[in-house]
Amino acid sequence: MNIHTNASKIADKYIPAAGRTVAPNDNTPPERIDVPSTLLVNGVTVMAPATIETYAADAMRSKPAIDNAVEAQPLLKAFIADNPVIQTGEEAQKAAAWIESIRKTLAAMEDERKPKVDPLNAALKSINEAYRTVREPLESMLGILRKRWNSWDAAERARREAAAEQARQEAEEAARKAQALIDQANEAIAAADVGACEDVGTAVVDAQAAMKVANKLDRVAGRAERATAVRVASQLGGRALASRSRRVIVIDDPCAAIKAIGLTEKIITAIRQSAEAFEEVHGELPAGTHATTERSI
Repeated sequence: MNIHTNASKIADKYIPAAGRTVAPNDNTPPERIDVPSTLLVNGVTVMAPATIETYAADAMRSKPAIDNAVEAQPLLKAFIADNPVIQTGEEAQKAAAWIESIRKTLAAMEDERKPKVDPLNAALKSINEAYRTVREPLESMLGILRKRWNSWDAAERARREAAAEQARQEAEEAARKAQALIDQANEAIAAADVGACEDVGTAVVDAQAAMKVANKLDRVAGRAERATAVRVASQLGGRALASRSRRVIVIDDPCAAIKAIGLTEKIITAIRQSAEAFEEVHGELPAGTHATTERSI
């Protein structure tokens, strides 16, 4: 099989050869497709799913641009595989024929696609616009309320954590005092066992009272610790409203981070976009960047 000859034939289907003019049916736009019918659902006029499927099926019955593109792909792949490097003027001419062919094919596909999707895109734009004009103010006000609620939540959580810390310290101090009184009671009991005159009863009573106080304060500290999570009961019967923790990467040293990560394509793109935005504001590119010129067909 002569790849180059066939490539020229395929390209000739889209590019007029010498002495040949464009035929009337070259890149003929598809026939106009009417906007599909609609249905009334719950008082709202919408497009029926079956109608949409029928519309799509009808729209794709005639797709010559796609068929031509599919037909050309195997030969184009073969040409690319056989010519990893363009070295001669002849090879450049063949590659140029393919480039023009691909461009015409892509343009034909776009010309074929747009009439099919434009009615749907127009309807989609109209629907989205109606919802967007109402959604955006609500989202903006929601953002304001969330910011204020988060500020209150942080302050309330800090207050509760401070109260829990105070309760914990009081419980620990009570536990230390109780342990000291228990030790004193045990010493009094041991001394009485060897005949010393000690007020064992008072020592035991004091130790038991201190233990009750320590246990009570420990329970208070436990409740205070559990109460540090701020939750507000739903007013509409849903889940309680509570803030959630999420992982946030903090950039301490951008240069060190880029050095470790490397200049990935995403970072390069972000830097270029930021440099262009900087240039629009300041009239010049930022330090560390410059503009150059690249030639390409």
